[in-house]
Amino acid sequence: MQKVNQSIESAKMVLEKTQDSLGDQLSQFNTIDGYGGKSASTIFIYRMFIAKEKALYQTLNQMKWQNASFIGYFWAPLDMEQNTRSIVQKYTAAKVEAYDNHNIPEPTYFKINEFTDAFQLIVDTYGIPSYREANPTVVNIVSFPFLFGMMFGDLGHGSVLLAFGTILCLFNNKLKGTALEVALPLRYLVFLMGIMATYAGLIYNEWFAMPVEIWQSCYNLKDRVQDTSYPEGSYNGTGNYYYQKQDFDCVYPMGQDPVWMMANNGLTFSNSVKMKLSVIVGILHMTIGVVIKGTNLIYFKHYSHFFFEVVTGLVILLFLFGWMDLLIFVKWFKENNIDNPDYTQAKIDNERMPSIITIMIITAFKFGSPSPEE
Repeated sequence: MQKVNQSIESAKMVLEKTQDSLGDQLSQFNTIDGYGGKSASTIFIYRMFIAKEKALYQTLNQMKWQNASFIGYFWAPLDMEQNTRSIVQKYTAAKVEAYDNHNIPEPTYFKINEFTDAFQLIVDTYGIPSYREANPTVVNIVSFPFLFGMMFGDLGHGSVLLAFGTILCLFNNKLKGTALEVALPLRYLVFLMGIMATYAGLIYNEWFAMPVEIWQSCYNLKDRVQDTSYPEGSYNGTGNYYYQKQDFDCVYPMGQDPVWMMANNGLTFSNSVKMKLSVIVGILHMTIGVVIKGTNLIYFKHYSHFFFEVVTGLVILLFLFGWMDLLIFVKWFKENNIDNPDYTQAKIDNERMPSIITIMIITAFKFGSPSPEE
């Protein structure tokens, strides 16, 4: 048993010495002296050397060998031509010459900065504009945050998003190297979306989905009236209650009067307003897109495409959905006293308001001539 233990101890000593010797050899191999008094990693240097060689040969493979020279083509903006030539002239064996005798499609180049980078990325996700086409990012900088605000409109949620975007913008340099660094390229996008969401929440008058009485309501919330305007003999004392408007000409200063969220049809009313706003802004957004396409076609002198795609497209879009937007505005501006003390009469008057969908169907199938029943 003693001999067995001695053999085990000897094997452990040999193993430890072997590991120490291999560690010393690898450390010696991985260290190069002479770099300003500092040691450098051999493995790291080899990795850098191989990466540079790989990049060099990848570039050379894209060039053409002719007369003991490598010939390559590249695109550069005109305002960077002088800078490019000055850099290449540092190497005596290289030179740059302009070459225009080709049919290669020109690539698209847009000048971007930290503010427009995120918006340009959104546009490029759906399609990169061709060379010399108008860049829709200019419109997207306003339309994308605004459409997001219409969808995400809430004073509470929008304020949280606005606060987060403000922190990203104000402490951009301090947040580098932290977990929030990945969100820094999107800081201006988040900031604008927070502004639009807060503004839309002010219009919807919602704070975390709850109504807020920022200004004085046009209705007397402390006193409600029970509807008793029923035919004689049919009233049983269980009629609907409603809040009476203090003044027919009273208009809530901004947004939706919070009393509407207390109504039985509050959600239906709110969704109806949001739907109509979405249709109006959506048709406007589509029209801007068609107009941008029309400017591109005119610039490239594609007049047949301009007539059969843009003009006809605008005619269909505006005469169908533009007509619907016009009906929405007409219905909004039509005076209708839904706050008539006679509750039943107010309900009847409201139900008699023409339906936009019905008018559009009549316009398409009856050329605007309704039947006597309609």
